[in-house]
Amino acid sequence: MVKLKKGTKRQPLARKYNIQKMVSAHKKKMKRLIKKGAKGQKRKIPEIPNCIFKKDILENLKRTKEIEKRQREARSKS
Repeated sequence: MVKLKKGTKRQPLARKYNIQKMVSAHKKKMKRLIKKGAKGQKRKIPEIPNCIFKKDILENLKRTKEIEKRQREARSKS
């Protein structure tokens, strides 16, 4: 039985360059999307206006942060 001849892989240069252009555009788009989505939201520093209870509020915040830190450490140890 005679083997079938395989077709050539030649293509017009216009098609070749069009494919290259489309690929580069796609890569640019993907980079842009990755760059756009990578940014996370920055945490706001709690700003407390000057008032009578400012020191109390700051102390409460400090205590809660310490408690959360201890809980995280306890979770990581266990």
